Amino acid sequence: MFGRTIKYFRLTSGKTTCELALASGLSEHTIKNYENGKRLPVLSEIRNIAVALNINLSWLMSNYNHYEYNHGEFRKHSHFSKRSQEYIRLSVEDYLDRFLTVADILGSNVMREVPEVHSIVPTDDVEKDARKLRDVLGLAPTGAISNLIGSLENKGILIYLLEYDDDKFSGMNGLVCNRPYVVLNSMATPERQRSTLAHE
Repeated sequence: MFGRTIKYFRLTSGKTTCELALASGLSEHTIKNYENGKRLPVLSEIRNIAVALNINLSWLMSNYNHYEYNHGEFRKHSHFSKRSQEYIRLSVEDYLDRFLTVADILGSNVMREVPEVHSIVPTDDVEKDARKLRDVLGLAPTGAISNLIGSLENKGILIYLLEYDDDKFSGMNGLVCNRPYVVLNSMATPERQRSTLAHE
């Protein structure tokens, strides 16, 4: 878990493993071993890594629960680099780990029940599928949904608005501890966010 935190902040900083190694005085092999969980750094190395990443030492030492994730595919993954995909996934995990840790502290009644997922098998009839989805989510059978994000959150679906300055990323979905989540690029237009949210 510690290695995942190093990797997240390294990707956030835009550094490669080689660049982080040079800046921290460690070898690239050592950084890779830390990120892959094969070794744990000593405190002096953690300090060097934090300085190289220009972050507080406490950020690397934070001990969040790390939940079980099942990430979906990116909508435009063929045009989106592996490094960018990895950064998005780690950002999602960092955000949702924090969110769910607070929810665990506050108690079970702060979150809605987990909705049933994968209960609709898509067909070639988009309108019919949309009606089924509205029914499963308990939404009005027709008409506009004025606050789609709020409506879905009230049904137990987690929504994360990630600020990501790349129009190749619209959004993605997945499960955390079998609870569905949807990530949207907050820098996209409201229309694109709404379309992505409905798609995901």
